[in-house]
Amino acid sequence: MWNGIEGCDTTYESAKACHERAGRWTTRQASAIDLAMALTAGRRQAGDLDDSEWWLLLLAAGMNSHCANAGQAARRVLEDASRQAGYFARAVDAR
Repeated sequence: MWNGIEGCDTTYESAKACHERAGRWTTRQASAIDLAMALTAGRRQAGDLDDSEWWLLLLAAGMNSHCANAGQAARRVLEDASRQAGYFARAVDAR
């Protein structure tokens, strides 16, 4: 379940704003989180998403278009972001 993002007050700021403040997520990760939050809060509807938003949501959720449900994808994005898993896992420094 969505427990928020460590270091971000997602009640008052978007993931993009948190990213800019803390440098925590890539721009695309932050966009996926914001999109998922908007879908789960009812501020956006799945039918209103353009193709690039839909594909970003699917990518971030680790789903494909054959099994995709916008609500399930949004929940998976938020769960993975809060656990730093999947698309939201931290990159390993390859030095």
